[in-house]
Amino acid sequence: MTIVSVASSFFPIGPAGTGAEQVVAMIDRAIVERGWKSIVVAAEGSTVAGHLISALPAEAIPAACLQSRTSGIRACILDACRGADVIHFHGLGFEKYLPPDHARILITLHAPLGYYPASIFKAPSLKFIAVSRHQALGLPNLAALRIINNGIDLQRYRPRLGKREHLVFIGRISLEKGAHIALRIAHRLGLSLVIAGPVPSFPKTRRYFEEYVAPGLDERRCYIGAIGTEDKVRLLASARCVLMPSLCPETSSLVAMEALGCGVPVIAFASGALPEVVEDGITGFVVGSEDTMARAVQWAAQISPLDCRARAERRFDSRQMTREYLSCYEKLPPLI
Repeated sequence: MTIVSVASSFFPIGPAGTGAEQVVAMIDRAIVERGWKSIVVAAEGSTVAGHLISALPAEAIPAACLQSRTSGIRACILDACRGADVIHFHGLGFEKYLPPDHARILITLHAPLGYYPASIFKAPSLKFIAVSRHQALGLPNLAALRIINNGIDLQRYRPRLGKREHLVFIGRISLEKGAHIALRIAHRLGLSLVIAGPVPSFPKTRRYFEEYVAPGLDERRCYIGAIGTEDKVRLLASARCVLMPSLCPETSSLVAMEALGCGVPVIAFASGALPEVVEDGITGFVVGSEDTMARAVQWAAQISPLDCRARAERRFDSRQMTREYLSCYEKLPPLI
C-alpha cells in the first residue's frame, strides 16, 4: 500500500515534535516497517522514515501571502496523492486541500472540535478518527467514526534515578496551555520550575510570552525553549511533578503520557480528555482550580513512580496505536 500522510505545514514533524507531529512520525515509521510506502507532506525540517514532501517553510506567513501558501500546499498534496491508496490528513485546514474524487480519505481530529468548520462533518465521503472518548462524544452522530487513542514510544521514556525537585511545564507556549499559571504556582510555593516548549511564530503567542511568561522568570523559574526527546527525559528525571493547567478542551496529552512513562506524576486541570489520561489519585491528580493545583503539588510524593510506569505500559504503548491505524487503512473500502 501507499499511504500519504498530510501533516501541519507550520510545525515540523519528528520524534521531538509536539502532539500531532509526534503521532504522524510514529505512524510514518510503522508504515515503513510494515513494508508499505509512506509519503509525508509536512513542513520543512521534518524528519520522516518514508519520503518527505516539504510543503513550505515552517514559519508564520503574512496574511497577504496565505492564498499563495494554500495553492503551494495543495499542489504538493495533489502531486503526492497520485497512485496513493490512502490519504490521511492530520493538520488543521485540511478542507482546503481535499483532492477530488478520492474515496479513501481519513481525517484524524487532533485539535478541539471548535477548530474545525462544522460543514466537514456533513461530507459523506470523509472518515474521521477521534483520539479520545471525550472528543468522540462531542462529535455529531457520525457513521464513519473510529476512536484510536494516542500513544508514545515507551522505549524512549523510562524512569531514571535522580533527585526530584523541580516542577515542570512542557508544552506549546500559548495562553490556552497555561504556562503563566504554572509560574504563579511555582512562585506561590517557593519552588523551582522549568518551562519547555516552542513559542509559535505568531504575534499573539509572542505577545503572550513577553507579557505573561517572561516577567515571571528568574533564577529559579526558567524557560529553556523547545527540547528533544533525550532532553525531555533528563528534565523529567528531576521533576517532582508535571503541571498541566490547560485552559482548552484537550483532545489527549502526549506530554502527560511521557511523564507517566518516566514515572512522574501529573497534576492537571479537568480540561477535555485530561481526566482520561491522568487517573486521579493513582498517576497524579485532576483538579478544578489553581488553588487546588497548588495544594496537589504537596501530595505528589504520595504517587508511586512504579504505578505511573505500569499504567503507561498498559495504556499508552504507541505500538497499539499504530497497529490500529494500519488495520484501519486495510479495512477502508477499495478504490473503484
